[in-house]
Amino acid sequence: MKEKATGFVYGVVRICIQGENKERFVNLCRSSDIYIWDIRDSSDYSLCVSVEDFFRLKPIIKKTAVKTKIQEKYGLPFLIYQYRKRKMFVAGLLTSFAIIYVLSLFIWDMQVDGNYSHSDYEILKFLKENSITPGIKKSKLNCDEIEKEIRNHYFDITWVSVEMTGTRLIVHIKENEEELRQEGGEEPAPVEGVEYDIVAVKDAVVTDIITRSGTPAVKADLEVKAGDTLVYGRYDVVNDSSEVIRTQYLTADADIYGKVVYQYEYTLPLNYVKKEYHESKNRFSFRIGNKIYRLTNNKEEEETDVITEEKQLSLYGDFYLPVFLTKSTYKSYEEKEYIYSEEQAVKLCEEKLSYFLEKLEKNTIQIVENNVTIEVNNDMCQSRGTITVIENIGQLRVAENEPITEMTEETGESYE
Repeated sequence: MKEKATGFVYGVVRICIQGENKERFVNLCRSSDIYIWDIRDSSDYSLCVSVEDFFRLKPIIKKTAVKTKIQEKYGLPFLIYQYRKRKMFVAGLLTSFAIIYVLSLFIWDMQVDGNYSHSDYEILKFLKENSITPGIKKSKLNCDEIEKEIRNHYFDITWVSVEMTGTRLIVHIKENEEELRQEGGEEPAPVEGVEYDIVAVKDAVVTDIITRSGTPAVKADLEVKAGDTLVYGRYDVVNDSSEVIRTQYLTADADIYGKVVYQYEYTLPLNYVKKEYHESKNRFSFRIGNKIYRLTNNKEEEETDVITEEKQLSLYGDFYLPVFLTKSTYKSYEEKEYIYSEEQAVKLCEEKLSYFLEKLEKNTIQIVENNVTIEVNNDMCQSRGTITVIENIGQLRVAENEPITEMTEETGESYE
């Protein structure tokens, strides 16, 4: 492989050796530091030698009295000689190689892999804010520094690996597998040396509490409001006389489940407009950086939807170029008005409700009561009612060191 690469640049000659001293010819070549390779032994010897060493063979040929015959010549010097009268072609070929080499020094494509809660756009925007964009020179990139910046900015990303392959930069990340709650914000990652309470993130009626560490502040069947303390991140150590000796601070750990009521409402108009599509046309353009060059007339007509597909060009593998081919499909349409029948409208509302309930169940929420009704009035179909579920309502919060209290069953208020 090495001989083919260097041979193409400097030129290679394959010669046939005839005579009785073929072995001596080979030995003298090696003792004279003339590099030969790909020796084929048949009735005559056939071997490869560089153009430079070929002109050094004359004394050895004379000394061994062998005859040589050129069988094949290949490489860049012979290619240039062959096209010596086509100077523009050769210049264009050399310019192409130079452009490819220059392009290989830059990053032209960036991808993010392994992300779930953070979108590709969000990660790439953060890199852009740190001056890392397509078109940046590879020599200016420090993968270790990029990994460190991402870890410091995103606390829920536990592992980062940045690699450059060809002209592509790939950011591999692994996020914390614990799901973020939809309400109440993101649960903070516990910091060593800081005590945390568990508070309610929603209004609910407590159904079950399993405490592993900390002091419970609520009991089952008590109503709590969002922000109420459920489990304190500490406990009092008392002596035989029930006197507090000291207070032990820690991070509260418990599972608190509560009954939560969701208000559900969805309205579907019976009158709707639907697009009836007719013919479609494909038009092409290409983009280099932010500059767009149109290959066809891309004039957008009235009442036309445009679907755009963009593909980045590459020479091979991960050698991407800063050139994007764009295909735009123009689909003309006509808007027509339709009316849902009562049965169709009710079915659509039921499907919408089923999808909402399915999303709740996927979030490990137990549905205990569904009081949603569907009615058709005038030109509307309405789904309205409440959905009662049981779910985990606790979330960590830095302790405020308030006195330990407990809610009463009668009033729901707390006392010291």
